[in-house]
Amino acid sequence: MSRRRNTIDLSIKQKKAIITASDFKDKAETDISLDELVMLLENLHIPVLARVIQHRNVPDPASFIGSGKALEIRDFALKSGASLLVVDGFLTPTQKSNLQKLSSLEVWDRAFVIMKIFESRAHTAEAKLQVELAQCRYEIPSLKGLGHQMSRTGGGIATRGPGETEFERHRRKLERRIKSITSTA
Repeated sequence: MSRRRNTIDLSIKQKKAIITASDFKDKAETDISLDELVMLLENLHIPVLARVIQHRNVPDPASFIGSGKALEIRDFALKSGASLLVVDGFLTPTQKSNLQKLSSLEVWDRAFVIMKIFESRAHTAEAKLQVELAQCRYEIPSLKGLGHQMSRTGGGIATRGPGETEFERHRRKLERRIKSITSTA
């Protein structure tokens, strides 16, 4: 009688992306921009499963593509195994947070994709510091968009008092890191 060993799958699942854009430019320009975004993601070895274009005059202030389109993307992602939504544009922290909630996917914008490419290609200590500096500066405005989880208050040793929120602690930590990087450069 053979015993079957329990195994744990430690492999990292590859990200699969859905890319989206709001078509407030002309159609040819949107297609060219999405082609470029596909090539950027190929540099990160992330396959693109679908392209979704939302026809709008201006981006939706709450979620860039609108809640209906975000829900359609969520349904497609569940069927296709996509884990990443990449927006061909620059998201505000609120738009990114809302899109993550609506689509149930990790959300990146074009600027973050470019930062990830630089991060993957940074080999020298100076290059790695420059990428980290850019990531810190990118992350600070996004803290506000994280909502409730960053508004909890805490107290204890090494905090600024019982009323300090997680947002304030994290922002201070990022600002200290930025100061540290810029003073060594």
